[in-house]
Amino acid sequence: MRQSAEKKVAEVADGMQKAGKSSLFQKMLDDQRAVSDYFQGKVTIEEIHARGIKLVKPI
Repeated sequence: MRQSAEKKVAEVADGMQKAGKSSLFQKMLDDQRAVSDYFQGKVTIEEIHARGIKLVKPI
């Protein structure tokens, strides 16, 4: 946090944008694997909720 406070805002935003795309894609793949594991019975709903994934029933 301290390093980002010492840098200019544009530098920090540029770094977040570059790192953000790959980490966002990796998180999406990890979430997809977690949901697949849930449907296969390998993980519990509590573990899914702990990852921040909320499954809802369709209307």
